Amino acid sequence: MAFTVRYRYILLPFVIALLTLTLLFRLDASPYKLRPDPPPDEKPKLKPHPLYKPDPRPNPPPLAEYFPLASQAKSPADLPPIPSWNTPPNPHVPETTRLYIGFTRYWPLLQQVVVAYITQGWPPEDIYVIENTGTFDANKRGLLTSQNPFYMDYHRLTQIFGVNVVTMPSLQSFAQLQNFYLSDSISSNLSYYFWAHMDTVPTSHEEATPYRSLYQIAVDTIRESVAPGYAKDEKTGQDQRWAIRFFSYDWLALVNVKAYVEVGGWDTMISYYGTDCDMHNRIYMKGLQTPIADAGKVFDVGKSLPDLEVLYRRKRKPGAKKREEKITGSTGDTGVASVSVDKNGKMEAKPVAEDSNPKAQEEAKADQLSGKSGDHKTQVTGSTFSGEKQLVTVGEHGKVHFGTPANTTGLAIKDSSDLAPTPPSSPSTPASAALKIYLTDTLEDDRGSPAFHALQDTLETLAQEKRDDPYRNSWQLQQRGGQGEPFHYDADGWEKALQMTIEAGAKIMEEKWGHKGCNLREVGLGEGDGWRVEHDW
Repeated sequence: MAFTVRYRYILLPFVIALLTLTLLFRLDASPYKLRPDPPPDEKPKLKPHPLYKPDPRPNPPPLAEYFPLASQAKSPADLPPIPSWNTPPNPHVPETTRLYIGFTRYWPLLQQVVVAYITQGWPPEDIYVIENTGTFDANKRGLLTSQNPFYMDYHRLTQIFGVNVVTMPSLQSFAQLQNFYLSDSISSNLSYYFWAHMDTVPTSHEEATPYRSLYQIAVDTIRESVAPGYAKDEKTGQDQRWAIRFFSYDWLALVNVKAYVEVGGWDTMISYYGTDCDMHNRIYMKGLQTPIADAGKVFDVGKSLPDLEVLYRRKRKPGAKKREEKITGSTGDTGVASVSVDKNGKMEAKPVAEDSNPKAQEEAKADQLSGKSGDHKTQVTGSTFSGEKQLVTVGEHGKVHFGTPANTTGLAIKDSSDLAPTPPSSPSTPASAALKIYLTDTLEDDRGSPAFHALQDTLETLAQEKRDDPYRNSWQLQQRGGQGEPFHYDADGWEKALQMTIEAGAKIMEEKWGHKGCNLREVGLGEGDGWRVEHDW
């Protein structure tokens, strides 16, 4: 078809538009651009990936040894004898006295609580350490080093102390661990069981007359609790309406298995803080009781005593040479000090000499605490947790508040109460010979002696330090090693994840009951109200 004048005028605008676009494209690609490139600072900046956080502080040396005699022992016979006034009944009492102690982090406190219960007369075969580290059989096989937060001396627990160790197949929260105690007791056909916190030290009433050991009183408490007519419900006439017997709140507790089953066990959605508030309120809502018992004083501490030998309650014989222990770090190059025991059984730790190890002194000064050495006052410097900490305030029955601690610095605690002898190594003296020398130079102390009161004072000082610490579980952050070991988990990351989990559990507690705080019954909440009420805030 021939183009007419009409068609030419119709196509002309399209041709002009095409030529214009072509011209603009060429100009933009040429050195003479119609619009310049944006300034360099206006270009989108991409962060380099991965962008790493600042390096944490260097790993500290291996943990010190807080029980030198045990480090040299080859069998339970190589340990000092238990105080005669606390000797376990032989034969065993008819009652089952199983004691569960859960462990996740910081071996020195676990060792301390185990030794404390043994020296208070608790039969070692009745103590069950629940290894809740998430490292499977690594501790049993000796694959973890002492600066790994999840390190535990499996051999010493089972072969030297003679206690049982049950390894959980995976890491459990506090509530899950409590339900494991209950489940294991059900499987073992137990009617009751004891459980204790690993960061505690029990002591008996040594000055009482007539005297009964902490263990004997615990057995008496069982007998009282299962006797006909005990904890009777006046409305129904039922007895045994108790769920838990508190010894120093739940630092040591006796649990009624049947009652816990009736309540429904622990709410594992509320994983840590606040879960005891939920559980104990549900106990009361069921009309069950929580009677108080007293078998001795239990101290809530965040550090180990310098030498656990003091728990065996022995004193030096007149004229015996003052015993000193050498204190070193990982390879003996981090300084030396001495721990001495005076005639009253009080321990004194002397710091290293200034010129004994200049390199170690220089490193120690970076972490040095202000204040006088040996006064047990703890100030912490430096950060070992690369994440914002949560200040957790827990009331008498589990009321939880979250906030930022006043002291957000880290937890590289170094003072005289942390000093202890050499990390475990091959002993140069046969264990039996070491024990023979020890027994030759010492004799059993008197019950209720000045040394006992000195021990009580020391434990109270450690307990006060923990109460004064704005981050009360700072002992959980003492270890930072384990890189390259089986099932390693970054220590700072683990702590941050834990804090996030704790906070999530606290929020679940609030959502479940529609109330902030532990006073559920006081605001009118009762059995069956969980997850059924609106917020009251």
